[in-house]
Amino acid sequence: MTNEPNTTPPETATTAELGKQLQAMDEEIDRCRMRIDELRKQRPALLARIITLNRLKDGTRL
Repeated sequence: MTNEPNTTPPETATTAELGKQLQAMDEEIDRCRMRIDELRKQRPALLARIITLNRLKDGTRL
């Protein structure tokens, strides 16, 4: 009797399954990029509002 380790390969996903997972990940990345672009477009307006609110709070003239 020998002391060989268990060499049974682990269960693996098929190429098609991996392709579907990769496609889903790519779609999620695209959605995130679009959301980042939307937020970047809003940034100047939000900064202007923050400055205005801070000036109002401090009593500084607009």
